[in-house]
Amino acid sequence: MSRFLLLLGAIALTALVLGGLAWGEPETLVFGWPVIAHGMSGGPAWLALGGGDGVLVVGIAGRGLVVLGVAGLGLLFATGQLAAGLLTIGQVGIGLFGFLGQLGGGFASLAQLAVGVVVRGQVALGPIDGKAFFAETSRELAALLRVFPPKGG
Repeated sequence: MSRFLLLLGAIALTALVLGGLAWGEPETLVFGWPVIAHGMSGGPAWLALGGGDGVLVVGIAGRGLVVLGVAGLGLLFATGQLAAGLLTIGQVGIGLFGFLGQLGGGFASLAQLAVGVVVRGQVALGPIDGKAFFAETSRELAALLRVFPPKGG
């Protein structure tokens, strides 16, 4: 739990600092896009706070490479109540490579109602049971995201 809070704190602090630096300032353009956009108005930005279009979108709804919001379409990753992307975490969604959530599908799907090729869930609709796959994936992610070394090792 402490690792999750550390990661969440880092994301929130980054968003607040970047948002505070650009609030009220004239737009700084990088490759023709503003670095930060506030709200869902305007065109795409590198960091869209409050929603909209951009590379990283944090807010209500949006489209971009990575979307963290209530509803989103992320080319690489998306989270939210309604989400779609290559890798998706949400209530209802489609993840081309993977989905984790309540109702959705993807090549590898871990959900209450899971549809896909490698599936695991209360209602799993797919040809391959994903129990071993998701157990190994969980071990690999735990080792990869470990901030502190394991105790006794």
